[in-house]
Amino acid sequence: MGELPRDLETPGVELEETHISWVFLGDRDVYKVKKPVDLGFLDFTGVEERRRACEAEVTLNRRLAPGVYRGVVPITAGPDGRFRVGGEGAPVDWAVHMRRLPAARRGDHLLRGDRLSRDQLTSVAERIAVFHGEALCDETTASFGSPEAIGRNVRENFRQTRDSIAAYLSADMFIQALKKAGKNPTSESIQKAAAKMKYAVKGFVGPTKYPKGFKAGTPCGQLAHSDGTAWDVAVPFQCFTNINVNTLKPIKY
Repeated sequence: MGELPRDLETPGVELEETHISWVFLGDRDVYKVKKPVDLGFLDFTGVEERRRACEAEVTLNRRLAPGVYRGVVPITAGPDGRFRVGGEGAPVDWAVHMRRLPAARRGDHLLRGDRLSRDQLTSVAERIAVFHGEALCDETTASFGSPEAIGRNVRENFRQTRDSIAAYLSADMFIQALKKAGKNPTSESIQKAAAKMKYAVKGFVGPTKYPKGFKAGTPCGQLAHSDGTAWDVAVPFQCFTNINVNTLKPIKY
């Protein structure tokens, strides 16, 4: 499975990734392959689970985009061991087959070019309203939106992200921790140096403490991320003054 993305990313094919899928975009066709991951709220570690997920995606999404979702196709391994869409041999995985839509017609592109009209938004809203009005609404369906179900999902989110929180630091905190860590800093020494650091901006965010005792959302600014071996800028975003660690001068020891 480790070679699948490389094998399917042939010349002329673009690869996009989500947390659960590899998406291969050709000139006219798109193939989405589920990653073999277990995220708690979904488990795609088995081939049959991924096949069923592909079939469910096509069934559900064809309701609003019947001309886009073409079906589920097998992924096979040839005599050379390379993965390919279709081909001879027994399926080793599965992909959702879609028609590629023009990127220029995407809502974000239209909005950026000031070409997204009120009539277009109204048309989409009316279609979705009709869809929701015709959707199944029984006791089982309603249970997924109950306070208890929402509470379970929220608690699950915290459980699944708890171990990742310590790997993220706001960029200015990272630079301070880097200085305290001394020469030849490691992920462990930087996190140790940051253990007692706090960050608070009056009117923006409450007190935040890293990496233990997490108490509030990540402060606004640019993020640096540790994967256990190296640090890099993970998410550039801004609420007030943005901190660009790419332009910071090297630290002298």
